[in-house]
Amino acid sequence: MLEHGLITDNDIRGVIVPPLPGNPSANAESAENRSKKQLGSSTRTLVGDEFDKTSRLLQKYLRHLINHPVFGKDPKLEKFLVQKEALPHVKLRKGLSSLLSSVWDNRKAAHPDCDEYFQKQRNYMTEYSQALYTASSAFNQIVYAEKSLGNAYGHLSTALKLQTGAQLGSNARLNKSLSRFSKGLEDFKHGLEVMSNNDERTLGLYLEFHAMYFDAAKDMLQRRVCLQVDYESANKALDKAKPNKKEAAQQAKLLAEKVFDECSDVARVEIKTFRQQYVVECSKVLELYAESRAKAAQDMYVLLTTCLDTLKT
Repeated sequence: MLEHGLITDNDIRGVIVPPLPGNPSANAESAENRSKKQLGSSTRTLVGDEFDKTSRLLQKYLRHLINHPVFGKDPKLEKFLVQKEALPHVKLRKGLSSLLSSVWDNRKAAHPDCDEYFQKQRNYMTEYSQALYTASSAFNQIVYAEKSLGNAYGHLSTALKLQTGAQLGSNARLNKSLSRFSKGLEDFKHGLEVMSNNDERTLGLYLEFHAMYFDAAKDMLQRRVCLQVDYESANKALDKAKPNKKEAAQQAKLLAEKVFDECSDVARVEIKTFRQQYVVECSKVLELYAESRAKAAQDMYVLLTTCLDTLKT
């Protein structure tokens, strides 16, 4: 309801609308599929829901709304953030999805831009969006590999525990070593879990959210092209208009031109702000990612060193 209200009550022509994360699946089938994807097809371990990840994506979404020069001033956003009661349900009007379906037909979306600057931005947003989705998918595969490896170490640790008998008699030394080795594997599993969770919360979250954000920027530029097509059509209609319809065609042409120019002016500012914001956030998240990786590696080194010293005694 919040997103719908913000979009329908504000003029979004030339505006990059922050992307709203999708709702996570919470049924047993989706949990099983998610577990197999992250831990391997043969796993019997069920991964919990992605509440933490979804919450962090929503936090980023709300933070971008608050800092936006248009949406940040909307009273509905303030009510959403400070009031305990949910926003009232209203009859849905023409929102973003229906707006796009009505004006973003393939012919308009593929229409070349009359402004070289905006055409370059369209090409850049399209290419960079695809690159971010590819990077996000590849990075998630690394995270899933860490989770799968940690899960394997956990199974091996459990298997060793089951083989460990009483630490007495002829097998006392062997059982003692197996117990200590099992403890070391469990510590390593914990270290991998911490590392993979930190990866998801830093670079993983950033790549996923900004891939959607670049799509939003690309959509804004497509909306502008639709207005350009409308303006060009109005010019053609004016040229072909009969004398008795000339004045109406002239007014339609002036209105289309005004709307298109206003959209272009807003879009230039939005693109500049968006790209500056992207660079700043990229620098911050890479710093956080490097720090979390270094700390996790240091902690794992301490745990494994302790385990090795214990095995030697």
